[in-house]
Amino acid sequence: MISGEWGVGKTHFLKNNVFQLFGKSGYRFIYVSLIGYNNEIRLENKIFQTFNPFYNPSTKTATEIEAEYLESFTVDPENTKTPLPSKTVLCFDDLERIDDNFFESAMGLMNIFIEHNETKCIFLCNENILNEKVSRYREIKEKYIRYTYPFTPDFSDIIKSNNETKNSYNEEEISIILTIFRKGNSSNLRTLFYILSIFKLWNKMLDDIKNPSIFKTEIRNLALSYCCFYSIESRKGTPCELLDKITSVH
Repeated sequence: MISGEWGVGKTHFLKNNVFQLFGKSGYRFIYVSLIGYNNEIRLENKIFQTFNPFYNPSTKTATEIEAEYLESFTVDPENTKTPLPSKTVLCFDDLERIDDNFFESAMGLMNIFIEHNETKCIFLCNENILNEKVSRYREIKEKYIRYTYPFTPDFSDIIKSNNETKNSYNEEEISIILTIFRKGNSSNLRTLFYILSIFKLWNKMLDDIKNPSIFKTEIRNLALSYCCFYSIESRKGTPCELLDKITSVH
């Protein structure tokens, strides 16, 4: 399990780092977002249609083959007619967004792949949400999930390596960003990219001033601090009126 707050980049990390790294060793990844799933049949169909070469809902024959395939697996999983391909890794994203009443049944279904087919599974979720919405979450997790990796993005590395931001921020400015995100208890990548895009426009305006102030660096750093603070808090739901009062300069 890869666990982290919404917006920290878990899915991006999975698809751009994990997939690429293990894909070189021949692993095939099946990615399924669990948003809105509320019954086993829908989830089964979604998983199998991803890699079943016979799946084609537009033809009757394909549908019949699909039904036979599903039945052979769910009725007697140890003697499935067509087992999952070797080196298949099932990746279930948005685990916390699954229907509350379906959570335990869904985990049991996924466990069929793990125990009987020896298929590796990766789950992505916000565990804080699962703890709140699923009453027996810890007990259920203990039964089905072996390892949990808390995910926190490296903002400094992201700023330095991103094509649009690298070489645009010095160490002092990066330190300002990291400090305010830490104090604001935020690891949201969407908020970070929003700040960088807004500040890029503001900084261009500052550079266009014909007679720049001798305090240009100080002004830039102060504006960056305000931008970070305002963006983080507004996305948490803090009223803009209150933020305007706090950040107003007299």
